Amino acid sequence: MNTTKIRTHWKCIIPTVVFFMGAIGAMGMSRAPKPSGESFVFTQEPLGTRTDASLGRPEGCRIVSLAPDGKFRVLTPKFASACDPCVSFDGKRILFSGKRTPEDPWNIYEMDTDG
Repeated sequence: MNTTKIRTHWKCIIPTVVFFMGAIGAMGMSRAPKPSGESFVFTQEPLGTRTDASLGRPEGCRIVSLAPDGKFRVLTPKFASACDPCVSFDGKRILFSGKRTPEDPWNIYEMDTDG
């Protein structure tokens, strides 16, 4: 075995490892982002439902807003089921999939962010 090759190999690896360790340490020391004061919108599934994505969404899902103060607000109370919210770039509108009655087909709806 050629010891010159091994030494050269380690001369390349050690600085690389030290660099990445420093970069990872610096990322850990960075501050967490501050909350923007905006609400968070998501799909809430009924308790006890299966979450297998291949089965689709279970009946009774709803779109909910979580305010910075921790309060929840249902944005789709008049829907049998609603899911997959997509907030507009300006934060004023939400597109979502929904069914007004359990027998209805899924459709795309649009609403203001306040419901």
